Amino acid sequence: AKPKSDVEWAIYRASRQPGPGQYSTEHLLKKGNGGKFSTAKPKSDVEWTIYRASQQPGPGDYEYKASNADMKGGKFSAAKPKSDVEWAIYRAGQQPGPGDYEYKPSNADMKGGKFSTAKPKSDVEWQMYRASQQPGPGDYDLDKGKKKRGIKISEAKPKSDVEWAIYRASRQPGPGQYSTDHLLNKGRGGKFSTAKPKSDVEWRMYRAAQIPGPTDYSVDLFSIGGRTSEDVTRPASSQNVSRQVRPCFCVRLHLTANICTFWHAYITF
Repeated sequence: AKPKSDVEWAIYRASRQPGPGQYSTEHLLKKGNGGKFSTAKPKSDVEWTIYRASQQPGPGDYEYKASNADMKGGKFSAAKPKSDVEWAIYRAGQQPGPGDYEYKPSNADMKGGKFSTAKPKSDVEWQMYRASQQPGPGDYDLDKGKKKRGIKISEAKPKSDVEWAIYRASRQPGPGQYSTDHLLNKGRGGKFSTAKPKSDVEWRMYRAAQIPGPTDYSVDLFSIGGRTSEDVTRPASSQNVSRQVRPCFCVRLHLTANICTFWHAYITF
């Protein structure tokens, strides 16, 4: 038997009691209008404890099975574990002894390292080896060396600085060896001007020569008050001889007609 736990008993008791919506009060309302006191006798705590104890099996109610196949619980171990000394003996027995190793003279299958059995040369032996690889004084073949395309000492005689200066000077023409006629005809470069420009005095004389002088003007007519010289006559003394009036002095001074009229009026006044 499997007794119920406290939680299962609480669920069971709750399932036996009606819920809030499961009460039917219609028959109570039809029979009586008022309520009444309950005549039930509920169990006390001691009675409930006795009741719950009666529902649980006692010590003699359990069925014991000799076979442990169906048992799911634990049990005390019956094993005898090895002690530290026994484990040390066991591990020592698993390892090979000094005489259990199989020695193979061939090292082909060995993947590990080994101590070197080589005998390296010392510094003195290396110097002796390098000296033996080099030819001695009598080991050189001079005839054989001439056939090779190696380096040889130059037999050239290069020019000195003075000789180079003489050579460069000989390649340049002298002062009287230049011919400038073809350069002047073909060249497009500049040259020194051979013109003789006029001085300031000569330019003034040239401009003065281009300007006419006082006697270079040719004046046939003159105007005084709108009349020409042909209309102006002056009677003679007694012979009544008329002659042409000479141009006035204003024309020679290059005065305008208004100034000339003013001048003649001033003289007449």
